[in-house]
Amino acid sequence: MRTSILIVALWPMLATAQLHVSKPKPRPPSPPRSVAASYQPVDCKRLTERHPAQPWLRQVCENTDYNASMVLARGLGRPHPSPSVIGLPAHGSAPARQYGLACLGQLGMKRLDNGWEQLRDREGRYQRCRDL
Repeated sequence: MRTSILIVALWPMLATAQLHVSKPKPRPPSPPRSVAASYQPVDCKRLTERHPAQPWLRQVCENTDYNASMVLARGLGRPHPSPSVIGLPAHGSAPARQYGLACLGQLGMKRLDNGWEQLRDREGRYQRCRDL
């Protein structure tokens, strides 16, 4: 009973009181979440062209490139790259048109009627490639 009397007595003051509400702070823009926009693959073919007596450099380069792209993809929540690298004809070449498979930016691609489809390995990771 006392509480209701107190509320009735204070109601005019409570009804006219204005609460200070601050505006929400704007969120900072999110970073780009594309792996391709933030990571450029290494051209390991150039290493073996400059140092033909050391073929192991290409394998070391490909392993380093795989590890870097795997860490980046994991951090961005994107599909992981395949650990294997296959040889495919370069995009736009005659064998690529003939077989419908091409290497485009170190990604294996398959030709469809209305465009290109990215190749994947058995575990669902995107297939990496090198030009033949």
